[in-house]
Amino acid sequence: MQLLDLDLGVLYQVLDKLNFPCLVCLGSSCAFLHNAIFRGPSATILWKARCEQELGPSVVAVHAHAAAGASATARHWVGLLRASLELEDVWWWGEGAAALMSSCSQVPGGKAPKCGFTDAAASGLARTGHTATTVGTCVVVIGGHVSGGPSFLDVLVVHLDTLRIARPVVHGAAPTARIGHATAVVAPPPGSHLAALVAAAVGPARTPAAGAVLAVFGGCSPGGTPFGGHRLEVLWVANDGSEAAWLHVLTSGRLPHPCMCHSADAFNGGRSMVVCGGTIGRLSMSLADATHMLDVGALVWYGCNTGAFHGVPDGRPSCSGDNSREPRNRTLHLTAVRRSPTTGREELVVRASAARVSPRWLLVTGGSSEEGTFLDDVQRLDMNTLKWAPPPRVGGRSCPPAMRRTAGHSLAGLCAFGGCMPAPHGILPIVRTDLLLLGRSPWEQGVPADAAYSCQGRSRRQSAQRLCGAPLG
Repeated sequence: MQLLDLDLGVLYQVLDKLNFPCLVCLGSSCAFLHNAIFRGPSATILWKARCEQELGPSVVAVHAHAAAGASATARHWVGLLRASLELEDVWWWGEGAAALMSSCSQVPGGKAPKCGFTDAAASGLARTGHTATTVGTCVVVIGGHVSGGPSFLDVLVVHLDTLRIARPVVHGAAPTARIGHATAVVAPPPGSHLAALVAAAVGPARTPAAGAVLAVFGGCSPGGTPFGGHRLEVLWVANDGSEAAWLHVLTSGRLPHPCMCHSADAFNGGRSMVVCGGTIGRLSMSLADATHMLDVGALVWYGCNTGAFHGVPDGRPSCSGDNSREPRNRTLHLTAVRRSPTTGREELVVRASAARVSPRWLLVTGGSSEEGTFLDDVQRLDMNTLKWAPPPRVGGRSCPPAMRRTAGHSLAGLCAFGGCMPAPHGILPIVRTDLLLLGRSPWEQGVPADAAYSCQGRSRRQSAQRLCGAPLG
């Protein structure tokens, strides 16, 4: 049986298994497959699902809103995938940022969840030193330095599918307010001790599978008291961001020191969590001595003997620092998990102020330089080679202009949230809700959003070459 003999339903099941270049090449082979792959509602579903697999539901949700001026057809999602391959262009979406900012007036304040407020600052949205984690189409913001904020660790949810900010209904006793903590999405194995604790905290009305489990470790109180050691805070968040539940668990094993400004990442499909670096008081810790892995199911910590690397290979990645035999002590960093192109094993990459966009790219926005200058640039790191690529072209501008140069913000789901600015008496937490999108701004191109990557006026073969970014043999 040939491909053209298949029923359409079966054909789309086959197409769903093909990678991006193969799909584009197949679509250039004949008119029937071109229409099946690039036109119609089934093609739109196919490419949108592919975008969700590669980029995540949160990135897809915000790009669907950006295409609201035109229908988000298959061409739109093909264009998004094409833009994510090389990441040569990004743009700040001012209208989306304004929509998020306008929703701030509907968010209850942190001190009194059931009471309204008169301005965004009173809502406790202005913050820095928080964590932001994507759960489905939501970005879950936890804690941080909030001027006049609550005494407990508050939770905000940025809904990228509806462009609004809300506070979920939170069950359980919230932990003490803190800054400089780290959060990772973990997956307790069925039947494990943590899975049972989460099920009990969620209650019979919901199932744990209807949400995500976030592990929160470390940080310090506004008064400087460090957290960590054997205590781990766990937050279950519903996939729609409407509800959350806190639970406090005790761990054992080789415990990490109470610390702040460290990083946390999930490994092994969320069954393990790695905590790396950070500070104890005013002392930053060596990565060789301050890297610990938590067995999520057993809630047992293990010390990681990271050791020293031997020799410096030719073409040393530009992001790996100096030629010392061990990484330097560090704090206020961020880590990302990548799969090694050579061994296929998971590896931890240490960088600062970055957000994972796709399996290949890490984006860095803003931050503070060694001279103390607050920045507003965008940089990109190739996760396959661990080399910095030339900065992408940046279209649009963040909104409002006064908040372009910030540090201490988060970029989960391509939503730049919170942060701080220089002030006469130190730093000032700000309310920031910028959205960074992939590709070129359609208004800068003078074409409708859906046609930003259109190949109209070209042959199907030329279209495939343009979409794949390389000549076809």
